Formats: sequence, C-alpha cells, structure tokens
Amino acid sequence: LKWAAAASSTPSYTLLNAGGTALTGAATITVSGISGKNEIFVYIDSASSNNSGAYIKVRINGSTTSGDYYYLSAYKAGTADWYGISEYTGDAGALRLPTSTDAGTGSLFVHIYGCNGAGVKPFNGLSWGSENGDTNHEDYHWMGHYTPSTVVTSIAVTSSTGNFDAGTLYVYGA
Repeated sequence: LKWAAAASSTPSYTLLNAGGTALTGAATITVSGISGKNEIFVYIDSASSNNSGAYIKVRINGSTTSGDYYYLSAYKAGTADWYGISEYTGDAGALRLPTSTDAGTGSLFVHIYGCNGAGVKPFNGLSWGSENGDTNHEDYHWMGHYTPSTVVTSIAVTSSTGNFDAGTLYVYGA
C-alpha cells in the first residue's frame, strides 16, 4: 500500500466550436459532434432577434419533446420582486430576447452534467436580458434534468419566433 496525491476534481474545459458560432440569419443554430465530454457548458453572448417576443431555447440533441425536459425556474422582470418558482417541461432553459430596435441583448448560461453516459442529465443555468437600456430586463435561474438515456452529441439554440440577428454561441466540454 502506498499513499499518492489525490486526483484533481476540477474539470478542464475546452471550447468545442472554435471561435464560437455566430447567431445570425437562422432560427436554429446547432453545434454537433460534441460526444465524449462528461460536462457541457453552453454560453450565449449578446443574442437578439428582430422579432418581438422571441425566446432563446436550448435543446439537447435537438430534442423538441417536452417530456424530455423538466425544470423549475424563478425569474425577475424589471424592478419587480422575484416571481414564484414555475415548473416547465420543455427545453433546457429559455430567455426572452430583446429586439435589435430595443438596443438590448440577452445572454444565457447552461451547465449540463453526465453528458457522456446513460441516464438522466442534470442541468442548471441562468439567463439575463435587457431592453431599452435595462428599463425592462428579465433574469431567470433554473435547474432541472434531461431524461433520455443517450449520450449528448449536439446542442441546438433556437429563437422561438424568427431568426437571430446577433450574438455568439460558445460550447465548452470537459
């Protein structure tokens, strides 16, 4: 028996879509070929849409089946108090996108665990967006899980109405 140094438990993340992927000219942007990673970190920077009321939706393996996702979310809009927790069964988090004419943007973060194995994949995240210089911002915090027992091979980001007109999608893996 011999003592040895403990293995590091801190994952080392690598950008899987070199330089990021532009969120322009399409309603759905997909980064695929990301299997072999146990953790996936999705970051959307400064997204916007020309369509009023559009939401960013993050989809694991492109799944649009509402029963594949379950999460609880709390959100705050403008200067109002935090709203109660809501239960959702669709997509791995969402954020209402400001339109480009509002001079605002939205950003989103999702961390997905257990991506390279069978079984449920827990995730958590947060998102924030601003319209008209922060006079009507929304902040969301959520946690949940993705139920299919398949390896995560792609992340799709969708605008609920119309195309994205700005922003960058970064997908990291560890």
